[in-house]
Amino acid sequence: MVANVGGYRWSSFLANATGHENVMIAPHPVYQKLGDTQAARAYAYRKSFEEDLKGVDRSAIEDEIRSATTQPRSDGKAPRPLEEKGV
Repeated sequence: MVANVGGYRWSSFLANATGHENVMIAPHPVYQKLGDTQAARAYAYRKSFEEDLKGVDRSAIEDEIRSATTQPRSDGKAPRPLEEKGV
């Protein structure tokens, strides 16, 4: 594990949290709804990683992650259910 989520080289965190362009990252529709500008979206995204978020429905976030991880993989193989991955 890494001490900071931005330290994981395969994470989309830097692109989403700073607006740093990464050709491998396509903004998710939920991310696009975080604000009207790139700066506003990046700020809201960073805030979402602060501890003890009040009033945030984490189940909606988890549902999005589960939905994204059950889509077919780019190599054509079927994804494993999250339960098998220990999530």
